[in-house]
Amino acid sequence: MLLEQCDDANKEGLLTKPMLDNAIYETMAYKEPAASDIRNQLIGLRPIDTPKEEIQLRLSQARRILDLTADY
Repeated sequence: MLLEQCDDANKEGLLTKPMLDNAIYETMAYKEPAASDIRNQLIGLRPIDTPKEEIQLRLSQARRILDLTADY
C-alpha cells in the first residue's frame, strides 16, 4: 500500500512529491466517499514546504479513513 510506504518514507525523511502523487492516484481505485476523504487529506502536501509533523498527521488520518472503510 502506497500510504504505508509514504508514511515510512516520511519518518525516514525520504518522502517525495511523486510518492504522494502516486498515493493520491491509487485512491482512484477506492470506493467513494472514502476515496475523496483520503485525497482531501493528501492533496496540497509538499515534502519540501509542509512540516514533517503535518504530513505525518495527514497520512495517519488517511490511513485511518482507509482502515475504517476497507472491506477485507
